Amino acid sequence: MRVKAKRDIIKRQLHEHRVLLLGLQETRIVGTEMPPDQDFLMMQASAEPNGHHGVALWISMSLPYATVQGKGMVFRKEHCCVTGFSSRHLVVQLTAPYISWTVLVAHAPSEPPAPPGASQAFWAQCKKDLERRPKGSDIIVLTDANAWLGSLVSPSVSDLDLESENIAGEHFHHFLTDMDLWVPSTFRGNHSGPSTTWTAPTGHEHRLDYVAVPLGWPSDAVASSVLVEFESLQVGQDHKPVLMRVGLLAKAGVSRGKGAYKRQAVRPAADAHSPAYVATLASLPSAPSLAWDTCVDRHYAVLVESWHKAGEEFQIQAVAQPQQAYIQPHTMSMVHARRGIREFLSSENSELRRRRLLLGFAAFLHLRQHTSFSADAVARYADWISTSHRRIASALRMVRLVGFQLRQAVREDRAAYLDGLVRNITLSDVRDPKHLFRAVRKAFPSAASKRRQAFTPLPAVADAQGVLAPDVDSQRALWREHFASLEAGEKLEPGQYAAAFNSQRTANLEQQSCFDFRIVPSLTTVEQSILSLKRGKACGQDGITAELLRHSTAMSARALLPVFVKSILGAQEPIEYRGGALMPLAKKASAAFSCAKFRAILLSCVPSKMLHKHVRNCLSAHLEPIALQAGVLPGVSTESIALAARAFQSFCHSTARPWALLFFDVRSAFYRVIRQLLLPVGDSDQALLHLFHRLHLPPASVTELRDHLARLATVTQSGCSDHLRIVATDVLQGTWFRLDQDTVLTLTHCGTRPGDGLADMFFGFAFGAYLKAADRALQDRGLDTRMPQPKQAEPWPLESLPSTIGAGSWADDFVHLHAQGQPRGLGHAIQQIVSVYVSQAAAIGMELTFAVDKTAAMVAPKDKVRDCDWPGATDADGSFLWVRGHLSGTDYRLPLVHAYCHLGGVVTETLTPAPEIGLRYSLAANTVRSLGRKLFGSRHVPLGTRRCLLRSLVLSKFVFGSAVIRFGSAIHFRNWARYYVALWRALHPWVATNKQPHAYQVLRTAEAPSPPLALALARSVLLRQIVAKGPSTLVRLLWVQWEHDPEGSWFGALVRDVRHTAQYVSAARLLLFAKCPLRALLETVRDDGMWWTRQLKKAAKVFQSDLDHWANEGGGHAAVELDEVVALPQPDSSFRCSLCPAAFPLRKHLAVHEARKHGLISVTRLLSPGPTCLACLRHYDSTERAQHHLKSSHACLHRVARLIPPLSLEGVQEAERDCKRRRRQAVHGRWELYKAPEQVQVAAGPRILTAHERVEAEGEDISLQTLARSTPNIGQFLGSPTPIRNTSIGLWGYDKEMETFFEANPGFKSRVPFKRLDCGG
Repeated sequence: MRVKAKRDIIKRQLHEHRVLLLGLQETRIVGTEMPPDQDFLMMQASAEPNGHHGVALWISMSLPYATVQGKGMVFRKEHCCVTGFSSRHLVVQLTAPYISWTVLVAHAPSEPPAPPGASQAFWAQCKKDLERRPKGSDIIVLTDANAWLGSLVSPSVSDLDLESENIAGEHFHHFLTDMDLWVPSTFRGNHSGPSTTWTAPTGHEHRLDYVAVPLGWPSDAVASSVLVEFESLQVGQDHKPVLMRVGLLAKAGVSRGKGAYKRQAVRPAADAHSPAYVATLASLPSAPSLAWDTCVDRHYAVLVESWHKAGEEFQIQAVAQPQQAYIQPHTMSMVHARRGIREFLSSENSELRRRRLLLGFAAFLHLRQHTSFSADAVARYADWISTSHRRIASALRMVRLVGFQLRQAVREDRAAYLDGLVRNITLSDVRDPKHLFRAVRKAFPSAASKRRQAFTPLPAVADAQGVLAPDVDSQRALWREHFASLEAGEKLEPGQYAAAFNSQRTANLEQQSCFDFRIVPSLTTVEQSILSLKRGKACGQDGITAELLRHSTAMSARALLPVFVKSILGAQEPIEYRGGALMPLAKKASAAFSCAKFRAILLSCVPSKMLHKHVRNCLSAHLEPIALQAGVLPGVSTESIALAARAFQSFCHSTARPWALLFFDVRSAFYRVIRQLLLPVGDSDQALLHLFHRLHLPPASVTELRDHLARLATVTQSGCSDHLRIVATDVLQGTWFRLDQDTVLTLTHCGTRPGDGLADMFFGFAFGAYLKAADRALQDRGLDTRMPQPKQAEPWPLESLPSTIGAGSWADDFVHLHAQGQPRGLGHAIQQIVSVYVSQAAAIGMELTFAVDKTAAMVAPKDKVRDCDWPGATDADGSFLWVRGHLSGTDYRLPLVHAYCHLGGVVTETLTPAPEIGLRYSLAANTVRSLGRKLFGSRHVPLGTRRCLLRSLVLSKFVFGSAVIRFGSAIHFRNWARYYVALWRALHPWVATNKQPHAYQVLRTAEAPSPPLALALARSVLLRQIVAKGPSTLVRLLWVQWEHDPEGSWFGALVRDVRHTAQYVSAARLLLFAKCPLRALLETVRDDGMWWTRQLKKAAKVFQSDLDHWANEGGGHAAVELDEVVALPQPDSSFRCSLCPAAFPLRKHLAVHEARKHGLISVTRLLSPGPTCLACLRHYDSTERAQHHLKSSHACLHRVARLIPPLSLEGVQEAERDCKRRRRQAVHGRWELYKAPEQVQVAAGPRILTAHERVEAEGEDISLQTLARSTPNIGQFLGSPTPIRNTSIGLWGYDKEMETFFEANPGFKSRVPFKRLDCGG
């Protein structure tokens, strides 16, 4: 069923037989979900991990289950509720108007070979699930029962085509009797045709598949048969489906069903035009029912009603669109033409078959009459056949010709579509590659990304005990209770909302008359807001869409302006603006049935979003975030906050100060904000009591917390006008939600209404107050981190620089930066700091979650050892600290992590960037993997289009995020450069591993800058943002980091960028002549923010011209292997192979040649059987570290060479298996598996003696046998089967050329062109 073509063939046969419900057994599909389909609701229960079993139920969405007053009633997703499932059964409750069915799809075990009692236990579980059905619901069973029936007759089973009842049949028969069901296929009056449904491999046939219905269904309305000719595309002859036709009238007592609020969007076509609609819209503001003295709720209701009538007449019925959006009308005409030719071909084949049948019938008559064909008849028939053959051949030729032209047209349409995307790409598209990727996927629908974006969970939800809801109403009740608990909601009965809303408004004592003309929206503001709306977005329950508003922007703005002005002047917006439809969405692509695994989106009306966006703009001028708080106001990106944490960590590392990074995660942050913390909303104390009870706070602290919240009122203290404060207060009063397709209203008392335009602004005020309160509490306890003082002043004065370093936050994701003078007491300080944050969060209604990817701590490994009072503990899940919340008295387990994914990057406790480089490369490579050959490497798409899309979709993910990476050593930059070139290689179709183009050729084809220039461009964008927007704390941290670590700091990387760029442009060389190049660069960028970016772009152009010069000199024609690059010795080839005449200018080229051509292996690898050095007995946590130790220690390498013989190739692979596995995992982005290197341990015990030491120890009395067992010099093993290099080769130091390959200008004469280098390929 995973093959789309197979599903389409089955669906076509189901449409022919008018099948409403289809039960499938043994689907063998892993995944409990609803696959997307246009014709059927497909609900499937996953197979077992070994691939066996799996069941599914298909429900037709086009075939009516009933007809009421001439209108067909069809099933929809909201009618379905899964109440039980396993790999062998699926129970679905269908509750629709006039219908209540419980459908069981079952695949019963067969005894034998199943163990005894398996069949009985299976039907008992099915019975248990069915007994939970709503009262009066009819049961329908679609099953492969593996049962033989008929030998025992009962009201449930008759004797048609009877078989001796087996064990499975006995239990199935009992199940039918207990549930009052009968099987029509066993009754002579109801079944027609053959009865067998399964053919054994031996050829024997049995009846195993059944459809069971209630005994109350009349027998004359039920007919059963077996679809013998049904094509299921099985390899061998297997099961044949059972078809049951039912004709029933709705029972008199069956309920029609409850009403529901449905969102019916009005979406006119973008190019549609209607003068009548424009005239109606222009007359709306002057309508008598929309006068200025009309209540705002009545005004908006009449406006929406009139707008709906005008829009529905204007709305054009949707026409069939091609599945590929890029297909042009001319190409679609070719599709229709080819379809017509194929229909003509089919009719001609049918006519040819008819004529042949006529010939056969005529021949039969002649045979019976003992006559023969006349010559005229033979000639006429020959003419018939030849004419048909010519027409069929002509049609086949046309099909082939039109098919070829169609493929060409589709290819041209796709290229034109992609070219249009390239022309329309802006900086916003680069910053949001997901949107651009979705647009590209329209041209390549089959190129699926790694993550399954189309995942839809089954319509099922479990309660707190893990029991699935038995029907749709119970399911909605569980959703309502869950989301109401997040926002302190209360269920309202019809008519109660008005009283509840009025009590909130009258309880607010701050209401007073005031006016601020600056917050009153203007006509221009409304028009601009309409123009900024995006098409295709969901609408609210009023049905007003962006398409409808944008059709006539001026008229729409004039119609909405009175509503907006009334809402602002009267500080009372329409009730429709205060809520919306709530729709739950699964957080992850997995089988999720717990409410906690879902998040909700609020589908509010579009005009309310416009009004709240205006109020948000007014409030944004009064938000004053703390030093490192970002995510609400524009100007500060996630990279700035991530860079602040890394700069602080690097600064403490360079100054040897004990440090800790404390990462925090707030559970359902936007839902848990107490509104009294923001504004005096006039809510009752019941909501606060409910919230404090949920947080398990003691009763003694409730009064204190209530008074504390009343004193805060952060929006009131922000300095905004009274009029704006009252309007903002009104927005948070009377808020409600209603589940989509439901009727029950829920009044909410907590949260900032996630999904609303004002949610992040209100959260910014509340979260800022939380961080300020936590910072004050830390200062009172002496746990704050003082702002470091620089040795020299920054290039410009820093405004609003705090005296302490607090937390850096982006929205609700924040990290606390802590440092202290001595390592002693670091663990206790971490416990106290986290306890402060936990208590302050509880005081404002928030709650922190503790896990390795939620709230966790990171500490330098050496500081944990140096803290003699370290309070940490270790269990099976790793190291942790206990933290107590003072308000609730709860103890929390704070994990200590080696790596943490923070704001898209990975922070490690050893400052190594390897996990982050691997993560960013894996994210970028996923896109290349899905679109590589179909787009980036396709020669049918113009190179310019492929180049631009690859840069926007892939390289933007990799390069821009790498601007904050600190490359502590050259090996990390080498890996980054290698990945950078590897991503650009997608433009070159893959040929062979040893025939890849040179790195310079790859960059020349891509018109891409070199890796150092690409990183410099990314840093220049971030530098421009930091200089313009700060924050000041980040500038101070970067400056002191540079003062203490010029080479490893982020500002130091800018200086290296200047040095590298100086070889391309003269302006960069002028900076190097300054006394302080960094200060000169910062001052220049402060005066002209784009200056440094322009210089880097000029350098990239010079780099491209140098690549052209390199290619013209023959560098681009290298198409041979590395071993053949230098066949003859050259003057500058100072490294010669000892086994062949080849010579190389660089040592690493010689090493690659020896390894590939002659199989030589480094001595350090041959002498490292494990993570312990046999010479000095130092134990490392990996074999790779032991090899590095031998490479850097001349004495240990020579000693080990005299202790053990070299390993075999298999031994080397075995010793390095774990290291290579971890390296592969890092490349695939498995950052969570990173583990910091452990402290080196020295093994206790005597060292192994060499032969010379044993002779010296034992003297001349040593036996010849002992002397023979002693390990000789490694030189004696040069003739061994394992090829090794000379010992001196293993003593070579670090090769600086590894780092400087891309640092040099490719246009320099000294650069010898090689086909492929390690850093490039």
